[in-house]
Amino acid sequence: IWFHNKKDEGVLYPEFYKPFPEVAFALLLTAIESCIDEWSSGAQTNKMFTMDEYQDVLDEHLNNLADFDEHTKAQGLLPKLLSRL
Repeated sequence: IWFHNKKDEGVLYPEFYKPFPEVAFALLLTAIESCIDEWSSGAQTNKMFTMDEYQDVLDEHLNNLADFDEHTKAQGLLPKLLSRL
């Protein structure tokens, strides 16, 4: 979506994606979780990736990232990670 080709937002506006926004990282993790959910039965089933379906999951990822940042603040791991994405 953001980096698919040279006309996408991530390529056109890199200043908004360096470091990679924490909320965008949480959204990426949520999308990955949605893909895993589609295969949870062992066979792929279509699952809608909607705000109603995944808002709680996104919020959980945001909270986990905040906890991770708090627990690794001395090492600065989350900012380092986001700057490398």
